[in-house]
Amino acid sequence: MNAFVIDTNVLIECDNTDDNHLECAQHCEIALQNAKEGIVVIDSNYMILKEYEEAIRKEEHSKGFRRQLPFASAFLNWVHQNLGNIGHIEVVDCSQIDVENHPVFTEGSELEEFDPPDRKFVIVAMESTNALKILVATDTDWWNYQDALRKHVHVEFVCDKLIKEFAKGKKR
Repeated sequence: MNAFVIDTNVLIECDNTDDNHLECAQHCEIALQNAKEGIVVIDSNYMILKEYEEAIRKEEHSKGFRRQLPFASAFLNWVHQNLGNIGHIEVVDCSQIDVENHPVFTEGSELEEFDPPDRKFVIVAMESTNALKILVATDTDWWNYQDALRKHVHVEFVCDKLIKEFAKGKKR
């Protein structure tokens, strides 16, 4: 059975209705559907769930009006409903792990400047008994560090065409 750590931007992009994001939104929706048929991996401190909740709440209230995020909200509800179901949710014990200062991200490492809020996804994938795969939509930090990340986890770019566009000229 496939297992996935899912970066928050996949949830947000699946409800993006901008014309240049429609293909990406479809890919994200399919990725979330596939994840629900496998195992979704989160952390025991629920940092990932909290980030999902905050991002959805922020996005729903952006641009001065209430915006619905039906796919992202439905996925988050599914995760909550399946907590405790080891056939669908793996909760990685991160209580003894200093995510910010993990050796993978220490001074002098290739990932020293990797985005601190995204480090939890890498650690959870590394500590998982099921997943080394992280799904990412449009976050260019993942793209820019993909070679260094590949030594520890597998990053799957759900919106590879769009992220390549975003990453052009945006090097670390």
